Parts: sequence; structure tokens; C-alpha cells
Amino acid sequence: MGGRALGIGLLAGGGGIVVLMLAWLAVSGAQGGGIVLGLILMLLLAGPLVGAGAYLLSRQQAEARAAAAFGVRRRVIDADRLFRSEIGTSLRALASSPALPGPRLRSLADELQSPSHTSAEWQTTVQLDDSQLELLRRYDDLVRERVRRLRDDPSDAEAALRELRQALDQREDLLMMGRSAPSLDPSLLLRAGGPGQVVVDLEAIGLGDAVSRERTNYLVDSVAAYFAEGQRWKLARLAPTSSEPAHWLYVGPGGQEAALLDEQAAAEMPGAPSGAAAGTAVVDVTSQAGRAEGVLVSYTRWTDGRRLHLVEQWPDGAHHAYVGPLLRPGDLEVWPSRNPSLSSS
Repeated sequence: MGGRALGIGLLAGGGGIVVLMLAWLAVSGAQGGGIVLGLILMLLLAGPLVGAGAYLLSRQQAEARAAAAFGVRRRVIDADRLFRSEIGTSLRALASSPALPGPRLRSLADELQSPSHTSAEWQTTVQLDDSQLELLRRYDDLVRERVRRLRDDPSDAEAALRELRQALDQREDLLMMGRSAPSLDPSLLLRAGGPGQVVVDLEAIGLGDAVSRERTNYLVDSVAAYFAEGQRWKLARLAPTSSEPAHWLYVGPGGQEAALLDEQAAAEMPGAPSGAAAGTAVVDVTSQAGRAEGVLVSYTRWTDGRRLHLVEQWPDGAHHAYVGPLLRPGDLEVWPSRNPSLSSS
């Protein structure tokens, strides 16, 4: 703000000198060499002021961007310091449990709380910008929930610790290099945008949107948005406007896969094949009744070429199983809600 005021002041001063010199030339009756001399004096006196003022004003936008970037970096560094302290302390407390691998937990805590992460050299390596702050928050939620899973259910500590390590590594890549994990599996990246892919923008589907399939119309009355290892996917409940039964719309990472699912008893679901996607994800649930964020859900997901199978275990012990056909381009039509308050992330 001071630089802007100074720049305007210099321009005003230069402009005032120009006006005074022109007025002097007009009333003095100067001719020939006198006019030339007056113009030279005007340039010598007003030129530096005008040039300096213009330069200061031109720098204001760049300085504002730099100040904003510094503020973002400062907030990220402060939040990261608290995050490392919180997670490191939790891991050290868990290391005393006989059911968990104490040395590995203490080693991971030592990495998180290493003095190098508070050094000035490390702080200069933080590469995050505004567009990635929300992604960092999702990683923070994922790490916290996976630590709580280790605390509450140590029966599968090996898999839980492996997932925790993976989330911490990807968070470090994002923080230090600004590099996000792939939003699609490598095999899907090869086919992204190719023929046979779902072309409707289902990634943006949210609460209150209208969906049509064939001659049946639905309204999205709840949405679960999942995040794990840099990938996002959704499960939306489609409430029919007629007597048809409700369905669940699965939208895979990148919107490259979609399926219309029906819920069934978990005991009736066939066993998952060896190549099934499985793990834990943090879920934000949005419905007409409210919103819940950062819920850790265990999932197993696979396709048999025609249908998608999905099995989930929620923190309250509830198991949900879904199965349904994969969708083709043109199977669905979507009309977004006009009410911004009903949108879902």
C-alpha cells in the first residue's frame, strides 16, 4: 500500500512540474531557444519523478502476488509443524502397544519430527500454491484417520501401517515438490478420453442434481465423496420421482468409469478376485440432513467386465455391498441443481 501511495505521489509531483513549466512558457513569452530550454528543464525535473512513479505502480501487482504467496507458504509451514507434532506424538503413544510394531512406529515418528523439517532450508522448499491447499487438507484427514485406525483396530497392523506410510509419502511429495499423485490408475490414463468412455461430466454431480436414465427420472439426495492416494471418486444415491426403486451411481476416478448399483446383502456378494482394488479412504458425506467429513471407510472394488462390485465397511461396523452394470456413453442425462447451496464437493 505504501509503494502505491508513493508511486501516485511521484506521478502527481511530475505532473505538477509539467503543468507549472507549461504555464511559465505560456506567460513568459519565451520564443525559440527559450522554449527549447524550458522543455529540457521540464524533462530533467519531471522525467525522473514520472518514471519512478510509473515503475513503482507497475511493481505493485507483482509484489501483491509475492506477498500472497509468502502468506500461503507461511500458513502451510505453520500448519505442517502442528501436523507433524500431532501425528508424531500419536505414533509414539501407539508404539507402546504390544499389538503394534513399536520400532517402526517410533522410526516413522522420528522422520516426521526431524529437526530438518523446521530449518530455514527446508521451509524454502515448500512448493504448494493456493490450488493445492485443499488437496493437502485431504491428505491430512487421511493420515489422521489411518493413525486412528491403527489405534482402534490393530488386528491388521501391517496393512494399516503400509497405507499410512503411502499417504505420508504422497503428502511429502505434494508439500516439497508440488507433485500430486496420479488421479487415475496408470492403465486408465492410457485409455482416458478414448472411445467407449463415459462422456457426461459425472465428476461434478452433487446434491439436488436431476438424473435421467431411459424414461426414469431421479434426484440426487445424498453424495459420498471419497479420497485416497490422490484419487477421488463418488457414490450418489438416486431417489426416483416415480415408484421405481432407488439406485446408487458410482463415479470412478477422473469420471472414466461409472456404474448404476443396487445395494444387496454383504453375505451374497461373491469373493473379491486377487486384482481387486482395496484399502481405506476418507469420505465426506453430504445429504439433506447435514454433512459429515473425514470418515475413514474400508473398501474393496472390482469389475467382471460387465458389472462393478463394491463392498464397504464403515466405522460404525456397518457393511454395505453394491453391484450393478457399468454405464455406457449416453446412458445418463444430468441436469445440475440451480441452488448453489445444494452442491457437493
